[in-house]
Amino acid sequence: MKSAVYYFYRLGNIGLKPLAIFMAAKLFSTEVANLLALAILISTTLMASLSFGSYRNLINAKNSQLKSDYYNSVRRAIFGVNIFIVLLLSLAFTIFFDVEKCAIIFMYVVNEHIIHDESRVHLYMGDRRKWARNNFLRTTFIPIVPFLAWYCSQPSTEGILIFMLAFTVFNLCYSRFRDGLMAFGYRDLVLLTKKYFLRRYLLLASYFVSSVFSKGVHQSDRYLISIMFYNELWVYSLLSQVANIPLVFFEMGYLSKFKSELSQHKYRVFQWLEKKQLVIMFMVSILSFFVYMIVGAYTDDFFEQKYMILFVIILVSNLISSTCMLNNESLFWLLNKPSQFSALEFKAVILGYGVALPIVIFLNTMLLVKLPSVLTNLLRINNSWKYLKK
Repeated sequence: MKSAVYYFYRLGNIGLKPLAIFMAAKLFSTEVANLLALAILISTTLMASLSFGSYRNLINAKNSQLKSDYYNSVRRAIFGVNIFIVLLLSLAFTIFFDVEKCAIIFMYVVNEHIIHDESRVHLYMGDRRKWARNNFLRTTFIPIVPFLAWYCSQPSTEGILIFMLAFTVFNLCYSRFRDGLMAFGYRDLVLLTKKYFLRRYLLLASYFVSSVFSKGVHQSDRYLISIMFYNELWVYSLLSQVANIPLVFFEMGYLSKFKSELSQHKYRVFQWLEKKQLVIMFMVSILSFFVYMIVGAYTDDFFEQKYMILFVIILVSNLISSTCMLNNESLFWLLNKPSQFSALEFKAVILGYGVALPIVIFLNTMLLVKLPSVLTNLLRINNSWKYLKK
C-alpha cells in the first residue's frame, strides 16, 4: 500500500510540468508557453544546486540534536545568501529582458527550490512516501497558476505574474510556519556574520558548480533550443518531457530507493543497468510512445518529421543518462572532497561540449541538440568507472 501511494504521487508529479506547458499553449499563447518552458528549464537547473549540498551534513548529524540545529542554521543561511544573489541577477537581467518575465522566472525558481529542498530531506532520511507526497502537493502550483489566470480572465503574462506572486507569499509563509528554509531566527542571522560560515560557504560552493554542470548537461538540449530555436522551445520541452518518462520512472523507482540507502553504506561499486531495469525502461518507452500519440492529437507539431526523430533519439539517450545518474550518485558520496567531484564534472563537461557544441552550431540543426549531453554523460560514466570499486 505504501508503494502504491508513493507511485501515485510520483506519477502525478511527472505530469505537472508538461500539463502546465500544454495549458499555457492552449489557453494563452505560444509566447506564454515558451516563457513557462524557460522558467521550468532554469529552475530545473538551479533548484537542487542552490542548496550547496548542505543537506548532507544535516543527514549525517541526525543523531545529534545540537549538530542538527547547527546545520539547519547553515542550510537556512546558505539559502538566504543564494536567493539574494538570484534576486540581484534577476534585477540585472531586467536591463535586457521584460521585467514581468524576469519576475515570473525568479519567483518560479524560489518556489520550486524551497519545495524541492524541504521535501528532499525526507528522501535521504529514508521516507520516500513522505517525500513524494510533499513534493507533489506543493508542486501543483505549476499548472494551478496558469489555470487560475485563465479562469479569472487574465490570459497574459500579467495574469501569470499576479497569481505567481500570490502563491509565492503563501509558500514563504508555509515554509516559515513549518520550520523550513524561511524560518529565519536570530541564530541564523548571526551565522551570516561569522568568518567560518564564509569559509564553509566557499567550500560548499564547489558543489553548486558541479551540480549546475550536471543539471546543465542534462538540460543542455533545451538550452540550445532556447538559444537557437526559441519559438519552438515549448514544443520541444513538451516533447522531451514525454520522451523522458522512462528516465523519470527509473529515477522515481530504482534511483530514489538507491539514494535513500546510499548514504547509509560506505561500499560503493560501479553498476551497469540490470536486465530488469532495461526491461522496465523498454516497457515504459512503449507507454511514452502512446502518450506521445495522445498529445500529438492536440499538438500538430509533434508529427513533424524532425520531432518524431528527436523523440526516438531521446528515448535511446535515456539509457546513457540513467547509467550516468546511477554511478554519479555513488561517486558523489564516495569522494569526501566536493572540489574533487567538481573537478571531474568540469573536465567531462569541457571536453564533451568542446567537441560536440561546435558541430551542433555549425550544422545548425535541431536533430543534434542531444549530442553534447550524450558525449558528456559518456565521459562522466568513464570517470565513475575509474573511481568506484569494481
